[in-house]
Amino acid sequence: MFYKLKFRNRLFLTFLMVFIPLVLLGSAFVYVQVKQILQAGIEKELQDSTDALTNLIQTSAAVSIKTRLHGIAEKNRDIAQYFYNRYSSGSLTREEAVQG
Repeated sequence: MFYKLKFRNRLFLTFLMVFIPLVLLGSAFVYVQVKQILQAGIEKELQDSTDALTNLIQTSAAVSIKTRLHGIAEKNRDIAQYFYNRYSSGSLTREEAVQG
Protein backbone atom coordinates (compact mmCIF):
# COMPACT_ATOMS: atom_id res chain seq x y z
CA MET A 1 0.00 0.00 0.00
CA PHE A 2 2.83 2.41 0.91
CA TYR A 3 4.46 1.85 -2.48
CA LYS A 4 1.22 2.57 -4.35
CA LEU A 5 1.22 6.19 -3.11
CA LYS A 6 2.72 9.03 -5.09
CA PHE A 7 6.27 10.01 -4.24
CA ARG A 8 5.10 13.28 -2.71
CA ASN A 9 2.70 11.44 -0.36
CA ARG A 10 5.33 8.83 0.56
CA LEU A 11 7.77 11.63 1.35
CA PHE A 12 5.14 13.40 3.46
CA LEU A 13 4.26 10.21 5.42
CA THR A 14 7.93 9.44 5.99
CA PHE A 15 8.47 12.99 7.21
CA LEU A 16 5.51 12.66 9.61
CA MET A 17 6.75 9.29 10.92
CA VAL A 18 10.11 10.88 11.74
CA PHE A 19 8.97 14.36 12.76
CA ILE A 20 6.06 13.50 15.12
CA PRO A 21 8.10 11.19 17.42
CA LEU A 22 10.92 13.74 17.50
CA VAL A 23 8.51 16.52 18.42
CA LEU A 24 6.92 14.33 21.11
CA LEU A 25 10.29 13.37 22.59
CA GLY A 26 11.52 16.95 22.47
CA SER A 27 8.34 18.21 24.10
CA ALA A 28 8.58 15.59 26.85
CA PHE A 29 12.20 16.55 27.51
CA VAL A 30 11.37 20.26 27.65
CA TYR A 31 8.38 19.56 29.92
CA VAL A 32 10.55 17.63 32.40
CA GLN A 33 13.27 20.29 32.40
CA VAL A 34 10.82 23.19 32.84
CA LYS A 35 9.01 21.31 35.60
CA GLN A 36 12.28 20.77 37.49
CA ILE A 37 13.33 24.40 37.07
CA LEU A 38 9.96 25.71 38.24
CA GLN A 39 9.86 23.32 41.18
CA ALA A 40 13.35 24.37 42.26
CA GLY A 41 12.36 28.05 41.98
CA ILE A 42 9.20 27.51 44.01
CA GLU A 43 11.11 25.61 46.70
CA LYS A 44 13.73 28.36 46.89
CA GLU A 45 11.06 31.06 47.23
CA LEU A 46 9.32 29.02 49.92
CA GLN A 47 12.60 28.55 51.80
CA ASP A 48 13.38 32.27 51.54
CA SER A 49 9.92 33.16 52.84
CA THR A 50 10.25 30.68 55.68
CA ASP A 51 13.65 32.10 56.63
CA ALA A 52 12.29 35.65 56.55
CA LEU A 53 9.34 34.69 58.77
CA THR A 54 11.64 32.85 61.18
CA ASN A 55 13.87 35.91 61.49
CA LEU A 56 10.84 38.17 61.97
CA ILE A 57 9.43 35.94 64.71
CA GLN A 58 12.79 35.64 66.49
CA THR A 59 13.30 39.40 66.35
CA SER A 60 9.77 40.08 67.60
CA ALA A 61 10.18 37.58 70.44
CA ALA A 62 13.54 39.07 71.46
CA VAL A 63 12.14 42.61 71.48
CA SER A 64 9.06 41.49 73.40
CA ILE A 65 11.13 39.66 76.02
CA LYS A 66 13.53 42.57 76.36
CA THR A 67 10.64 45.03 76.79
CA ARG A 68 8.96 42.78 79.37
CA LEU A 69 12.18 42.37 81.36
CA HIS A 70 12.81 46.10 81.17
CA GLY A 71 9.32 46.72 82.58
CA ILE A 72 9.88 44.25 85.42
CA ALA A 73 13.24 45.85 86.23
CA GLU A 74 11.66 49.33 86.34
CA LYS A 75 8.88 48.08 88.62
CA ASN A 76 11.42 46.46 90.96
CA ARG A 77 13.49 49.68 90.96
CA ASP A 78 10.36 51.67 91.88
CA ILE A 79 9.61 49.27 94.74
CA ALA A 80 13.19 49.47 96.00
CA GLN A 81 13.08 53.28 95.70
CA TYR A 82 9.81 53.37 97.69
CA PHE A 83 11.27 51.36 100.57
CA TYR A 84 14.53 53.32 100.47
CA ASN A 85 12.61 56.62 100.66
CA ARG A 86 10.60 55.35 103.62
CA TYR A 87 13.81 54.19 105.31
CA SER A 88 15.46 57.55 104.57
CA SER A 89 12.53 59.46 106.03
CA GLY A 90 12.73 57.35 109.17
CA SER A 91 9.26 55.79 108.91
CA LEU A 92 10.85 52.31 108.53
CA THR A 93 13.86 50.68 110.12
CA ARG A 94 16.52 49.18 107.93
CA GLU A 95 15.30 45.64 108.69
CA GLU A 96 11.67 46.55 107.88
CA ALA A 97 12.75 48.14 104.60
CA VAL A 98 14.82 45.09 103.64
CA GLN A 99 11.92 42.75 104.49
CA GLY A 100 9.69 44.95 102.34
